[in-house]
Amino acid sequence: MSIHFAYPNVLPKKGAFIGCGRYTVFAPDDAPPARYNEVQDAPNTPNKNSLKRAVQLLASESYESTYSLFHRQDQSDQKYQGDSLDLAWFLVHILRAHTLRYKIKTDIWCTGVIQVDGSGPHLLDVNPDGFALKLQAFLDPANTDLLFIVPLANLDPPARSRCRENNVPILRLNDLNKNSLDTIQKKTILAVAADELSLLLELFFVLPSSPATTKKKTGWFLLFSLLALSGGVAGTLYLSRETPEQKNLALPAPLLENPLPASLPIEASHEISENRKPSAPKYNPADIIMKVEQGKFSSIPSFLNDTSVDDNSELQKLREEMGRKLLVQGELEYRLEDGKEGKISISTDITPPVLNHHDYYRLRFQMNSPPDALYLYLFQVDSRGNLTPLFPSSQFGTNNPVRPWQWPISIPDQDDKWIFLDQLSDSARQQSLEILYVLTTPWPAKDIESLSRKLLNKPGNEDEIKAQLLASLSLRQQLNIPSITCIRWSFFHGQ
Repeated sequence: MSIHFAYPNVLPKKGAFIGCGRYTVFAPDDAPPARYNEVQDAPNTPNKNSLKRAVQLLASESYESTYSLFHRQDQSDQKYQGDSLDLAWFLVHILRAHTLRYKIKTDIWCTGVIQVDGSGPHLLDVNPDGFALKLQAFLDPANTDLLFIVPLANLDPPARSRCRENNVPILRLNDLNKNSLDTIQKKTILAVAADELSLLLELFFVLPSSPATTKKKTGWFLLFSLLALSGGVAGTLYLSRETPEQKNLALPAPLLENPLPASLPIEASHEISENRKPSAPKYNPADIIMKVEQGKFSSIPSFLNDTSVDDNSELQKLREEMGRKLLVQGELEYRLEDGKEGKISISTDITPPVLNHHDYYRLRFQMNSPPDALYLYLFQVDSRGNLTPLFPSSQFGTNNPVRPWQWPISIPDQDDKWIFLDQLSDSARQQSLEILYVLTTPWPAKDIESLSRKLLNKPGNEDEIKAQLLASLSLRQQLNIPSITCIRWSFFHGQ
């Protein structure tokens, strides 16, 4: 097959687009061209497990296909990675088992992060700075591809304005009809909301529609819905243990794919039902990760101390990841007005020199044996309560997650650039305190990211948002989860 699902790759720090990685599938008897490499597993992104689970939940039949996944890069000497390629891999996996509904003559660009939580797979937005570069590359006249599938959340006012300026329409899934993309002649954006992944599959691929298949899918959908309402579904489909009140609940006939004979005694019917139902696991990996990402840690200590999870390989692996200590070494490098230079570790108790507005400094972070992805959050708070995000930050071109080849991290990232302090007013005290918060975690801190975005919009209740953000950081300081570390360190700002 010649169609590719392509993910644009960018270097936000350099403001550069470095081409697309392109996924496609080939039949067993096809001979792929030399530039293609076979893909044996899901890409090594922070969402690898969620990505595979999304395919299993929405289109598990693709794993039974004889077609194989292949990948090629526009520039073979570049590293093409990142969780924004999730959507491209997800869609090409579906392509193994189902044909496209539309006869699109060019490759299809995709970007978007896929995660699975208690309500199912979702498509999340990608880094806004990176997305702006991807959109710019797609709109470039040199690019001949015509369709770009993007998360709806990434289409902020500047992105929509750029599309209007280039006369590029933005479609939603509800805008599609049978022929709307067959005759596509101009560049088009297709925006997908977080909860529209399953709808995207239905509208984009020719899925089985036989009466037997429809009946089966409808039955499972009703069963899934019933279990969700009773609290029995969380990320993965599990059957909960019956309560005495539920034991006599009669399920609607469509839920039974093979109804029991009418002559079977009621007691026997209940006995068979009981034997078929496994007990629900005490923990769900997707739920645990979701709680960690949202800063809800109350149930995590019991999970880490529960040895019964070792019976489940996925839970055991998650517990090992949480118990692995990740050591990040940070230091403040300074250059004083008199020319004196020095470095001091931010984890030391040694008092650093007092810096003023004539001095310069920058921050460096290093890590031995870094994981495939680590999230770094760095904030600076002064004595007046001003809170400045240093990582991630559009000002310094810093983004999460940090990949192994990106270490060491320097803020700013050029050797000839430094940070300097404001001049204190004459009425201010001789010294004020500058506080640094450094958080490292294998999972995104979504509560902190949300509060940071709110601050950037200057909503009018900045003090309340700052207090919430600092409380979230302080909470992580008190955690006893080895893989999540939050350091509070300070130095003095003088006249």
